Amino acid sequence: MFFLAKDLPESLYIIHQMFGAAHGKILLERWHVGLAVVALVAALAEEYGEWFERLMQAPAWAYAGALSLLLFCIEIFGVVDVSIPFVYFQF
Repeated sequence: MFFLAKDLPESLYIIHQMFGAAHGKILLERWHVGLAVVALVAALAEEYGEWFERLMQAPAWAYAGALSLLLFCIEIFGVVDVSIPFVYFQF
């Protein structure tokens, strides 16, 4: 952020907008939060029930389905609507 600002007042304004502004667009949609909750439930299932260890011993179709679901969730989290330029593209 300091590299993108032209001077110190602009960088302080950006910091204020990042942490002090009351209004703005929320970056996470509801379905993002839902996927995060599913990931939390899966993490808790592994922590307390060793679910993933038992899944590896399951039939191949169940293991492949779980891996496919995992890769799908990773792909969905990586999708963004706006193109974000590389931070050092101006140098």
